[in-house]
Parts: sequence; C-alpha cells; structure tokens
Amino acid sequence: MSRPLLVQERRERAAPLLYFYSSVFWLIVGAAAGALLAFAAVNPFLLQGTPLTYGRLQPAYTGILIFGWLSMALMGFALYVTPRLTRVPLRHEGLARAGAWLQNVAVAAGSLGVLGGSTTGRMYAEWVPPVAILWLLGLVAAGYALLANMRERDGDELDVSLWYFGGAVIWMVALQLFGGGLGSRTAAAGGFGDALLNWFYARGLFGLWLGMMALGVVYFLAPRLVGRPVYSLRLAALAFWGMAALYPVTGSHLMAEPVPAWMRQAAVVLGLLLVVPVWALFTNLFRTVEGQWGRLWGSPAGRFLALGLVLTFCLWVKTVVQLVPAVSEALQFTYWSAAYDQLALLGAFTFVAFAGVYEAVPRLTGRSWVSDSLTGLHFWLSAVGVVLMATALARAGLVQGGGWAAGMAFDRVLEAVRPHLVTGAWAALLVILGQLAFAYNLVKTATSDRSVTPAPDLPGLPGEAT
Repeated sequence: MSRPLLVQERRERAAPLLYFYSSVFWLIVGAAAGALLAFAAVNPFLLQGTPLTYGRLQPAYTGILIFGWLSMALMGFALYVTPRLTRVPLRHEGLARAGAWLQNVAVAAGSLGVLGGSTTGRMYAEWVPPVAILWLLGLVAAGYALLANMRERDGDELDVSLWYFGGAVIWMVALQLFGGGLGSRTAAAGGFGDALLNWFYARGLFGLWLGMMALGVVYFLAPRLVGRPVYSLRLAALAFWGMAALYPVTGSHLMAEPVPAWMRQAAVVLGLLLVVPVWALFTNLFRTVEGQWGRLWGSPAGRFLALGLVLTFCLWVKTVVQLVPAVSEALQFTYWSAAYDQLALLGAFTFVAFAGVYEAVPRLTGRSWVSDSLTGLHFWLSAVGVVLMATALARAGLVQGGGWAAGMAFDRVLEAVRPHLVTGAWAALLVILGQLAFAYNLVKTATSDRSVTPAPDLPGLPGEAT
C-alpha cells in the first residue's frame, strides 16, 4: 500500500478512535459518580462537608452517561461502519474529529457547571445554553460527516443500520434546538408548556437518539456476527417509522402529572400502539439470530450484544407496564423510576455500546484485545452489577409505592427501602470495578506491540465492501 493511502487510512481511523477513547474516559468518570451517589443514598451524610451535594451530583452523573459515554461511543461506531457500508472513504474526517473535541469540552464544562449550581433546571437538559450549543455544534460536525458519506455512497440502497444512524442525528439536532435547554426555562414556553416540552425532549432523547443509535449498532452487528442477512426489511421499516412516530408522544410521565385527561389517555393509547413497532423490531432481530445464539455468545461483542438485546426487551416490558395508570401513579416518584434509568443507561444502551467498542477497536487499531480474562471480568462484573442494581432499585420503588399507598409514615418507608439501597450501592461498586477492567484492557490494547495478531474482520454480507 502506498504512503498516501496509509496516511488516508490512519486519518479515517482517527475520528472513531477519538470518540471511543473519549467515551471510555467519561464512562469511568460517570461510573465513579454513580457509585458515590449509590453510597450517598445509603448514608445521607457521606457528602456532608464537601462541595458536592446529591442534588447536583445526580444530574451531572446522568449528563455524563448520556452525552459523554453513550453519545460518543455510539457516534464512534457510526463513524467506523459508515465508510464500509457506503463503500466511500470517510468524508470530512477532520470535521468529525473537531466535533469530538467540541463535545468533550461541552461535557466537561456542563458537568462542572451543574456541580457548581449553574443549571437550567430542566430534566436531562441541565446544561446552560452556551454549553448545550457547544455540544450541539459537535453533533452537527460529526453528523454532517456521516450524512455526507451516505449522500455520496456507492450504490442506491442504504443498509438498515444507516437508517437508524442518519435518522438519529437529524432527530437529535431537532430535539436539542427545540427542547434541549438552549434557552432559559421559559424561553420556549412558560410553566406548564415548558414542562410538556421537557417531557417531549426526555422521551426523544431516550427513544430517538440513544435508542435509534443503539439499534443502528444492533442491526449492523447481529446479522454479521451470525453470518446471515436481516430477516425482513419490511419489519425493519415498520419498526423504524413506527418508533419514530410514536415513541416521543408516549410515556408514563404524564400519568400523575396535572395535565388534561385527554392527554393522559392519548399517551396510553399511543403507548399501546407502540407495541406494534416494538413487536416488529424484536421479531426481526430474534428471527435473524434464531438458532445462532451460541455463535453470537461465542464472541466478546456478541456476548455483550446478546445481553443488551435481553435488557432492551426488559426495558420495553417495563415501559408498557408503566403505562397502566394505577401503576404509574403509585410508582412514578419512587426508586422505580431510578431503576428504569439505570436499566436504560447502564444496561440496554451501554451493553450495545460495549458490543460496538469490542468489535470496532481491534479493526481500527490492528490489534486484538490483549486480555480475554479482563474482557470476561468486565462482562460479568457489569452484567451482575447492572442487573442487581436495577432489581434492587425496582424493589425499593415497589416498597415505597406500597408503603405510601398504605399510609405508612415517611421514616418507616425509609427504613423499609434501606436494605435495597445497600444492595444497589454494592452493585454500583461492581459496575465501577468492571469499567476499570475495561479501561485497563483498552489502554493495554491501544499501546500494545504491533506484533499482536489483528482480529479477523467480520464477514461481509452480499454486496458489502469488506
């Protein structure tokens, strides 16, 4: 290979690797903050005498996971696969790298700002407007590089995964502009209207951004790891458009809110309609890997992907259960909601992102993972920790909801949930230990000798560049 081609290839690898390395840094910071929060929930005096408070650390932790770890890891994978699927070298690679640095600066500034009390007070959109705009500019830069490749693709058809990556970028730009804290709490709408706008933003953030990006990873990896094409493009299209149309306007958050009755009823009906695209999604994916679960489980990326699919299914079941008005009214303001967030952010989305990192890094660096033992340790510590944490928080929420419904005194409810919070704290410790093993393995792999045998590439599907 000539020197110009080698230089071009290295530059194409630089952008996704920068996103991956940055995301893992923020994962460690976020996991450490989560462990501190979990122990602070058990011992409220843990943070006393420090500049940190629970009310500031919690939104900072959530922002780091969403905008630092998950967003950057999933974007890194999108930048890795798009040139392969379009059979065109990555366009505007420098712009994509600039986007990564803008987002790194935004995550750091936003987190420090929230810890210092500078916040909009809007859920999942806590960052002040200048910081939110900076992160959005980073997204636009990387998103433009992705969409430019799709526009200039060699061929007419787009892989299913590119539907999700392209759609997610466009929707997230719109979400950030209209609901992502780019003004004060009353800039877009006042009072009740702003609360509804924030609800729409939160639903879109989980469904149209993180959810769609994660499904892009799934639709790329699942067929290639098992060596067969996607079962049905029609089901894929039904899931894509159905979720895009219905997910942002559903949700249990409205059940116990002071909103008109018709709005709550509409959220329930639309939520039940959402079962159709979700059924199409899981039918398509499970039929794609049917009879090949052992093969999927046999690779590190496949193992994380398989558990990510299971956790995603659990997340959807939990979403549907919460649409029952009686359930939502009893559990909305309890630890049940925290369990939902952890199941989504540290469970379903994170395990899919792990699958992407484990599959892409060896191909981008030309080095196999240094330690299979560390990979296994990472998987089991993370899996046990996340499942245990989500279960403990869900049980704490059930105890809270049941105790309040029965008229129990506040202090008695606190005593009843404390054992579950202790379990959740130890589970958070398992999670951070798992991420330290992951980060150490990544650093050793990235800095290992070139003599390490590179992993074989994934088999391509018919008509795909390899």
